[in-house]
Amino acid sequence: MIYLNRLFSVVFIVAFTAIVASANFFVIPVKVKMKNLIRVAKSGGDFNDPVKAMESIHDTSDSNRYALYLENDFNLTRPLHVKDYVDIYGNNHGLIGHFGTSDFNHPSAVVYGGDFTHIYNLQIANEGNNSQGYSVALLNDNVTLSLDSVRIFAKNGDINIGMLNKNSANVSGSTVVINLAPCSGNCYAIDTSASSNLSLYRYQIDLYSTDTISSLYGMRVSGLSKVYANNGAITVDGGGVAYGVEMQESALSMANSQLTIDSDKWSYGIYTNLSMLNLAYSVVTAQNASLINTAFYNQASTSTMIDTRLSASVSIDSNMNSTTLLTSINVSGSILKDTNNTYNICAGVTNYVNSYVFNRDCQ
Repeated sequence: MIYLNRLFSVVFIVAFTAIVASANFFVIPVKVKMKNLIRVAKSGGDFNDPVKAMESIHDTSDSNRYALYLENDFNLTRPLHVKDYVDIYGNNHGLIGHFGTSDFNHPSAVVYGGDFTHIYNLQIANEGNNSQGYSVALLNDNVTLSLDSVRIFAKNGDINIGMLNKNSANVSGSTVVINLAPCSGNCYAIDTSASSNLSLYRYQIDLYSTDTISSLYGMRVSGLSKVYANNGAITVDGGGVAYGVEMQESALSMANSQLTIDSDKWSYGIYTNLSMLNLAYSVVTAQNASLINTAFYNQASTSTMIDTRLSASVSIDSNMNSTTLLTSINVSGSILKDTNNTYNICAGVTNYVNSYVFNRDCQ
């Protein structure tokens, strides 16, 4: 009897292994019902077009979620508008579009994020249509969504944007790669505006341009938005002016990150205006520009830095309305430069490893 049981077990294991080897399996989220799984494939799927698959969905809710599984790369003839409560599993495939528009209020994107949605393991690329206007890969307008293992590309527009978040969008991302190369015109890897929130963990941003007139931005944060960015890198190379991060009336908390900025004329690591910055355990380098190399420019803003290295011909440049608290800062270059080409460190502190608050007027 024991021998028969063992023989049965061996036969079962061999048969099960053969079945697994010959089948296509997907990881199915617990909250998604089996009937709400839609396979999109060029042949043999429920649909052969992601846009048509998405348009077939009409009854989503928090308790009735859907999931699209992509089994191929797809060149889209129309943008994909993700419906609320629909998740996309890219399975390392891509959605590629050639879309552009000159409409500032309604720039055309390849993928429009849906509310309460998740995007996994997907490549999104807008290769532009070689006409004047915007080339946007992912646009999130007043939605809440999350990204995991997503790669984003955009090019061939007068204005190229990898990910555009606006109108109170709430976006979280893990292992996000954004590449805008080659860039022409104005290029923004991430543009977050109009009271939007963005949280990134493990990110890689690369922008490159061969011309000397483009403006390149790793991140632009404006309009009372908030960004949290940890464990990542921003590399900006080329153009006439380049920013690792440019902030206008917003807030940024960044840690464990490396910013390397290299342009033809103006290189800024982090540029703040009417904003709040918390920077920790990071390295910011601005280099090779013929006119300005500033690792950190603080204008009418309040900033805090801890355990960070700033490297540039002008490491910190703050105007009279700004305040900066520094702790354990390693500075390569000038600590503070004003319009008279003089340098001031206020509060009587000259040791960069101590904590102090300074501004140009020593107030």
